[in-house]
Amino acid sequence: MLESLSLAIESAARSIDARTEATRRRGDRMPLAILAERFELSAFELDVLFIAVVVDIEPRYEALFGYVQNDVARKRPTVDLVLTLLSGPVADRFELMRCVGPDCGLVRAGLVRLVEDTRDPMSSQLSRYLRSDRWVVDICIGHDRLEARLGSVATIVARPRAMEGHPRPIAHQSDRPTLLHGPDRAGRQEAAEAMAAGVSRSLLRVDLDRLDATDLTLGEAVDLVRRESIYRGAVLYLETGDDEGRLAQVVRSVEAGAIVGSSRPFDRGAGDPLVVQIQVPAPSFEDRKEAWRTALAGVEGADAPALAELRLTREQIALAAEAAATSTGGMTPTGVVMAARRQQRHGLNRLAQKVEPHGRWQDLVLRPEALARLQEICAAARHRRLVHEQWGFARKLSLGKGLNALFSGPSGTGKTMSARVIAAELALDLYRIDLSATVSKYIGETEKNLSRIFQEAQTSDVILFFDEADALFGKRSEVKDAHDRYANIEVAYLLQRIEEYEGIVILATNQADNVDDAFARRMQHSVEFAFPDVAERERIWRKVFPAEVPLADDVNFGFLARQFKLTGGNIRNVALAAAFSAAEDGRDAIKMRHLIVATARELSKLGQLPSRREFREFYEHVSRLC
Repeated sequence: MLESLSLAIESAARSIDARTEATRRRGDRMPLAILAERFELSAFELDVLFIAVVVDIEPRYEALFGYVQNDVARKRPTVDLVLTLLSGPVADRFELMRCVGPDCGLVRAGLVRLVEDTRDPMSSQLSRYLRSDRWVVDICIGHDRLEARLGSVATIVARPRAMEGHPRPIAHQSDRPTLLHGPDRAGRQEAAEAMAAGVSRSLLRVDLDRLDATDLTLGEAVDLVRRESIYRGAVLYLETGDDEGRLAQVVRSVEAGAIVGSSRPFDRGAGDPLVVQIQVPAPSFEDRKEAWRTALAGVEGADAPALAELRLTREQIALAAEAAATSTGGMTPTGVVMAARRQQRHGLNRLAQKVEPHGRWQDLVLRPEALARLQEICAAARHRRLVHEQWGFARKLSLGKGLNALFSGPSGTGKTMSARVIAAELALDLYRIDLSATVSKYIGETEKNLSRIFQEAQTSDVILFFDEADALFGKRSEVKDAHDRYANIEVAYLLQRIEEYEGIVILATNQADNVDDAFARRMQHSVEFAFPDVAERERIWRKVFPAEVPLADDVNFGFLARQFKLTGGNIRNVALAAAFSAAEDGRDAIKMRHLIVATARELSKLGQLPSRREFREFYEHVSRLC
């Protein structure tokens, strides 16, 4: 009986081998054979996988497994049964036990799960059931589709496009993952496709921003797409978006050969894996212009070149066009501009203070040379595209395609107001960064803070106004200790980021003498704000009051300008305090006594007590303040 059974088994095995070979010759591949090849399964592991999956393909095996295990409730094979069927001597059994344990390759790859016997939770590992994953079953029965649990998170790009100017193809044998970072999501995807095309492989694109629409954790999703990429022989590309925490988790969990996309670079810490980091440039002016022309096809009056001046990504351009099209007024040129501006609402609000652009040139009271320098800055901003692109200067400049300026002068002399006027003239948003708050006492933190600011600003057409710059770039001192060395590194890092930034950067300092000479030379524009003289102070006094303000006849701006050496900021404070005092007195008009008292209080803030020599005939109004 046993001899005839053995002969029958041998005959069946020869028949299976013959059919397998015939299938191979036809060019067809059996799913199990593909799984074995892609996951590098041994003959033993392939047999284990077959035993685990067969019960889900042919239900009659449930009864057979129950019979051979002497328990009709055991409808799936246990570890013990698999070892009994596939191992020979006792030594082989012990050797093979590690091939079906919790840390075996089949389990790590997500092909097989070990399930405890719920009737006996304390049972040994040998009593655990082997269960194949549903995805494996679908593959084996010919349903070649992506894991259903991934939903819209993952898609296959069967024929990735090779594009010039993108990173060189990665080798699958690379010993580390690759990070593509930059503001343009579409550009990152194009770069990933180019890299996959370079090694003649498909691309498994994973958008982790869509993960919330599934029931998967980030770790579970990464495990599933890793399995998909191995089976399909595809290059794995995981897009993490703007989430810094997600980026760190993905980089720490992916394997060599994978590509990660992010808007920001990865700040590698101790113990983190080595990552090849490649910066994908933001779309050029021509790229943006073409994207706007495509998005606005058929819209009369739409000015694609003007819109291209806004440094949006292609994704933001598409979103702006979609928002304009679905707005109440339909897609109009004005609606498109407003929608485009809204796309520039970015994370800078978390890192900097937005200052409303305000004022005109005639509102500034400055020396003629300072005013001329400010107007030169605006002219340079307006004509950057002409000079850089059409006249070819961009080819000569590896860095420094942006525009930067250094404002120096005592506090209150008009540096912030001038920045607001420039922003108003150029119709740009203005963001103020207090460098005294950005600089950290912890080594390395200042660079991280600055990196976040420039990272958020790089896709937005904004002016970055760094105030209180003395906190960072005083004269670089001789290196005496670690703090001096890192202070110099911080200055160098700020200068590097300013030169890389393609927008407008203004730095303001109260003490020009403290600015490092080498730093000052590398600034394109330098404007000195002098302490106002008597004539300038009188002009400031006359301009500071709105036209609606009632002023009494006894107000003497000449006296105020001659007697009190105040900056424009101080004068503004005095005017506002006097206005509130007059309103409290009866709302009829601001009188000289209101201005005198407010001036005395402003001087006291500066550490100066009122004196009869300064206040003269008005001293009686402030004598009680002495």
